[in-house]
Amino acid sequence: MIYDLNNQGLSCYYLAGVHPRCITPDLRPHHIQDLLLRYLEDPMCLCIGEIGLETGSAIEENIFSAQLQLQDAVTDMAGKFGIHTPRGNKGARTERTLALLSSFPGIETISVRVYDKFMGKIISIKHKPDIPRNPPSHG
Repeated sequence: MIYDLNNQGLSCYYLAGVHPRCITPDLRPHHIQDLLLRYLEDPMCLCIGEIGLETGSAIEENIFSAQLQLQDAVTDMAGKFGIHTPRGNKGARTERTLALLSSFPGIETISVRVYDKFMGKIISIKHKPDIPRNPPSHG
């Protein structure tokens, strides 16, 4: 479909990733590379996304970390990831997301764009991780 739309003159691209609400019970972190790499080689794919935490469960954290481990595969994409922010418990989940992002040595700066529905505008934040760089075991 993306190629069809581009051929019709509408510039379209996509992100490839496992959204936290789409994690199936049988998905394991070791499946992620085989699942995503073929899409990341497509010039229409801009980056890995939308990935992150919704409930903050252990499986969400493991799948999120497995996708972040593909950071070397996205160097041609300027090392970008499309990060999900949850609908509920946004503050705590966003803090945990930033902590997980900070545990990956190749991720230097995190730009966060959040739409604030109460203020009716996008809030942009640049975050330089200051959490010690001792990567946890991601398995």
